[in-house]
Amino acid sequence: MHPKHPKKEVNAALDYADSLQFAVERTVAGHKWGRITGARAAGIRAAVDELRLGTELADALQVHLSGVGTAVLAGILTAGMTFVIKLI
Repeated sequence: MHPKHPKKEVNAALDYADSLQFAVERTVAGHKWGRITGARAAGIRAAVDELRLGTELADALQVHLSGVGTAVLAGILTAGMTFVIKLI
């Protein structure tokens, strides 16, 4: 169970993160209230389909995506989702 956040919308998102078994941690200093760990790795795993790509390419793509910045990763994952939606 995560620490309570004063905003109910944020608290609902934290509840959802708990249901996915991500860790919700309070930060000790600074503007941020806390962070959710594990979400980045889960997003990368969800985006990389080993059955379609093969083990070698999937592993290489996971390594590459793990090394890009947050904004770049968000753009890559969003572009991929848009591409998949257009194909359907």
